[in-house]
Amino acid sequence: MVLLVPALIRRRRRKWIRRTVGWTSALASAAATPFIGLLFFFAVLVAAGSGDYVKVVALDGQSVLITQDDFDGDVVNIFTEHDDFTYKFGRGAPELTGWPRVKD
Repeated sequence: MVLLVPALIRRRRRKWIRRTVGWTSALASAAATPFIGLLFFFAVLVAAGSGDYVKVVALDGQSVLITQDDFDGDVVNIFTEHDDFTYKFGRGAPELTGWPRVKD
């Protein structure tokens, strides 16, 4: 769009139409920039936060959380229970990477 719009604006013969269209398109792109940035921000959050996780509970009540990324499954981490609501990073688990998935 950045390359096409100026060429289309220059084709207008009348100077006042050319300036009006130019300023209008510049203001529209400036107004759209925060929304596109916000959309990009949330897209990155969703992409970074997507993955599989499995909570495994032992007979004595202790639990671990095993996570695996959704992209290619090569990052597997094990989180140990810290308190009722939080887990802390325990270690990576490269032996669990690939297929079958952790959730399977």
